[in-house]
Amino acid sequence: MRMTWDAHTDAKGNTSILKSISNFDSTGPDNFQFCTKLKVEIFKMTYMEAKAVASLYKGIKKGSLENAVDTLWLNILNMYFHPNEGFVLHPQIPLSAATEKRGNIAVARVNNEGRQELVVLCESKRAGCESRNAVWRSAVHQLTSNLNIARAEFECEKRRTIYGIVGIGRYCRIYQLGGNPGEKLVDFPLTGGRAMHIQKDQEEIHQALQELVEITSVFSSS
Repeated sequence: MRMTWDAHTDAKGNTSILKSISNFDSTGPDNFQFCTKLKVEIFKMTYMEAKAVASLYKGIKKGSLENAVDTLWLNILNMYFHPNEGFVLHPQIPLSAATEKRGNIAVARVNNEGRQELVVLCESKRAGCESRNAVWRSAVHQLTSNLNIARAEFECEKRRTIYGIVGIGRYCRIYQLGGNPGEKLVDFPLTGGRAMHIQKDQEEIHQALQELVEITSVFSSS
């Protein structure tokens, strides 16, 4: 696989950087290849610079329902995980045919045969719970359980690391779960394990989301 970087300038003089992935091995069972060159655009702006996302953020108040947080995160994630790059988003996704449990938002990769592999799961809670440590602990426990359930249902590689976001009101934490037996949910390295404010810490969250896209953008052929 060979990667190259190309600069593109539009009619208004705005320049974006595109990373091209060519000579991709199409023999692996998990490979998807929608075009001869897969281009992943490096984002020119953070999610808060998108007018609709900024408006959704402003609409989250202490009395807002969980659905408001869901809607915010669905639109944030949609800016980073694009269908033309092999990603699909599932709101209120059933985690298992055997239970009625649902995840708030799931990001999956899909290959040419329609096989889906879970890469990110987001669990949301209402803004009134932002400062309640018990709610954070409960949400992390719920995320861990849901990631394990969804991993089996989505046929994703058992040994691959998958990622999770807990969004409570205007704050979030990002985690990862390794695929080895007995592994626990741990902090995503770029975040330092802290609760990040969606507006005040937008650069840190933006960088973490970019890294998640890079990590999960190509199916493993192993």
